[in-house]
Amino acid sequence: MYSNKKYVADQSFQLICLASPYVLPITFLSLTVAWEIYIQEYENYLRLERGLSPHSVEAYVRDVEKLHRFLAIRKSSLQPIAITVIELQDFVEFINEMGMSAYSQARIISGLKSFYKYLLFANEISQDPTQLLEAPKLVLIQ
Repeated sequence: MYSNKKYVADQSFQLICLASPYVLPITFLSLTVAWEIYIQEYENYLRLERGLSPHSVEAYVRDVEKLHRFLAIRKSSLQPIAITVIELQDFVEFINEMGMSAYSQARIISGLKSFYKYLLFANEISQDPTQLLEAPKLVLIQ
């Protein structure tokens, strides 16, 4: 991973940031920290390894944050590496019900696919849950 911060779990399963004096118990808050770590690593990857523009990086990160907020609202305690296609399909259904255009939905799904491809690349997951996720068909108007 690309982070300069180091995190460890102690014997009582508390997440400790070695660059910080704070100790966080494994709760919803620390799951949020876990999400933030993965998102920060992904952001670094997009900037440093893929060389994307700041606007592109921001858009990709925002897509992953939308998934995280959706899961937080549903009180899901899943870390990004534990997400399955079922949670992703629920999220896609949610953004569809919100009335987002097919273009916006496709862009968000593309961002999520990129995030999980990064997790595969970083050996954080062994299987891509977005592999079976389908984006809406886009119609080109000529």
